[in-house]
Amino acid sequence: MLPGAKGLEVDLSNNRLVFFSPSESALAAININTGEQTILSAQSRGVGPAIVSGTDVKLTADNTKAYVIDSGNAAVISVDLNTGNRTVITGIGTGAGPNLPQSTFAAGLDLDETNNRIFVYGLHDVYAVNILTGERSIFSTANVNSSNSKSSETVLDLPNNRILYVRNEMVIALDLATGNTTTLVNLDDNNALYTSEVLNGIAITNTGEIFLSHQNTGEVVKLNAGTYSAETLLAELHIGSGTPLKGATAIALDVAGGTAFVSYEDINRGIAAVNLIDGNRAVLVDQNTNFLLANGDITDINYDPIEDRLVALGIDLWAIDTSSGDISTLAPSIEGYAFKLSPDGVNVYIGAVSGRFYQLDLSGNIETTISDSNTSVLGLTLADDDATAFLLDSLDDGVFSVDLMSGNQFEVSGKNSGQGVPINHLRDIVFDSASLKLIASDVNERHIITIDTVTGERSMLTSESVGNGAQINSIAPAGLEYDPSKNVLYIVDGVTGAIVMVDRLSGDKVTISR
Repeated sequence: MLPGAKGLEVDLSNNRLVFFSPSESALAAININTGEQTILSAQSRGVGPAIVSGTDVKLTADNTKAYVIDSGNAAVISVDLNTGNRTVITGIGTGAGPNLPQSTFAAGLDLDETNNRIFVYGLHDVYAVNILTGERSIFSTANVNSSNSKSSETVLDLPNNRILYVRNEMVIALDLATGNTTTLVNLDDNNALYTSEVLNGIAITNTGEIFLSHQNTGEVVKLNAGTYSAETLLAELHIGSGTPLKGATAIALDVAGGTAFVSYEDINRGIAAVNLIDGNRAVLVDQNTNFLLANGDITDINYDPIEDRLVALGIDLWAIDTSSGDISTLAPSIEGYAFKLSPDGVNVYIGAVSGRFYQLDLSGNIETTISDSNTSVLGLTLADDDATAFLLDSLDDGVFSVDLMSGNQFEVSGKNSGQGVPINHLRDIVFDSASLKLIASDVNERHIITIDTVTGERSMLTSESVGNGAQINSIAPAGLEYDPSKNVLYIVDGVTGAIVMVDRLSGDKVTISR
């Protein structure tokens, strides 16, 4: 009953949690002590219009009634918690004023019982609904629940006559008298949280303290009443010891050594070795120990098992000793963003933001252009036949197959080919020879998909709703590696540097280092 639960409310007088269960299409409750679950209102209990798609729930102060947003009917429905009976408070055909949006309906509502009104948060507007008459009006054009602005939650602060909501790293107040908005506090200014675009929860006490949750790290911050000075209550959750790898750019895998190497570009650029068993992180080299890393970001890294070394792409193409961290230059002034070593370690295949895709022979640093018909190559992988490469064209949002001898290429999957999961912004890609499928990370949608190299069909491998465990929607997948011997993927988060391991078959996820 709980998967996908919407609008969780606490009812202490009845020792229960109340929520809308999409799987049951019902308003339901769970006993806090026993875990017993009951249906409060559904087609099988109570009379009145069915709730098609509930997205938020608010309880009255006496806990006898619930108000539920029904996005399927663009309505607000009142539910008697004793009988389960349902009554439309406002919606199409009930109450005057502008219709509440349907389909792209709001995710939230707040209840102001003192003034007999409900605030409904649409995608672009805030609606005020008179509980007695059902009359609707646009209260404010503040984009409180705009998905593009990363606003996630609201709280009604009646003593100060305002609604508070989070957006990126800010807490914003919506004045209930004027409908105007002001930034209450910007946590990026006082460095209470280490990065922006991370707040996803807000709560307030009756004495005015404000509590905020951090989307990526699990941190909890308190803003003191009146001064809004920030105090971290719950620090970032760490798995494994060592330097956090914030601003990760790429990951490379040493399967035999049980190690992942991660390049990062936070305050101090560097590369770290991560133990895949205990999650411990050890800096291999950084700009403090080698000045070369201070001159530009490392955009991609590969592990060379023949030479037991890393190959890194920065302002030059470097070889990095995995024991000492010593750097030697393989090729100077390289144009490129992503690359793959050939299995014999002799050739490097490089894709550039300019769209150029070329081969670099390391024995003589000889460059040979293979193709230059792409708009921007941000990721690539090689097939096991040593004759084919697959390129991610970020501007066209497509995956292309390129013949390494002739340079001929065709779109495998993208805007003009393939069906299935939409592509938003693919960031990295690997080849699964057993299934002849590509596996790609989507940095905007924050999920991992598979792509059939024959049909171009795209399928979900893991996401917020696919696979158990660590929620990949809370990270920005930057790099991707595949271990076919264990049939698992390793994803590195471009924000926190966390490494998430994903089961290739089930999509189940677990964070192994953070």
